[in-house]
Amino acid sequence: MAGVPLAIVGEMLGHRNPSTTQRYAHLANNVVRDALATATRRITGAGTADREQRKREQRPVFSRLSDAQWARVAPLVGTNRRPGPLVDLRGVVDAIRWIEHQDDARWSDLPPDFGKPTTCWRWAKRWQERGVWSKILSALE
Repeated sequence: MAGVPLAIVGEMLGHRNPSTTQRYAHLANNVVRDALATATRRITGAGTADREQRKREQRPVFSRLSDAQWARVAPLVGTNRRPGPLVDLRGVVDAIRWIEHQDDARWSDLPPDFGKPTTCWRWAKRWQERGVWSKILSALE
C-alpha cells in the first residue's frame, strides 16, 4: 500500500517464500509498520546492549586506594574538622573515584561500604569547587 514491492518487503521481513509475504500483504500499513518498528527496536537494542557489555568487560576493575596512594592524597584533603560525626575521607576519595569509574553511575548507586552517598557527594562538590579534586587526581597519576 505504500508502493514498496512485495519482494522487497518479504526480503526485509526475512521471508524465504514470496507466498508468505503475500499472505500478510492485506494488512494495513500501520500494522506492518508497527511490527517492523518493534523488530527494529529489538534488533538495535540488542546490539547496543552487546556493545555496552563489551565496554564493561574491557574496563579495568576498580581498586581502592593503596596505602602509598593515600599517603600522597591525605595532605591534600586535610582533616575532618567539621562538626558532627567523623567522616572517613579515604573512603570519600574512593567513593568519588568509584563514581567516576562507572558508566552513568548515580550517587544513590554507591556501595554502602564507601559511606553515605550524600556525605560523599558534599565532599566531592566541596573539593571540586576549591580545586582540590584535580590535585588529588594529579597525585594519583
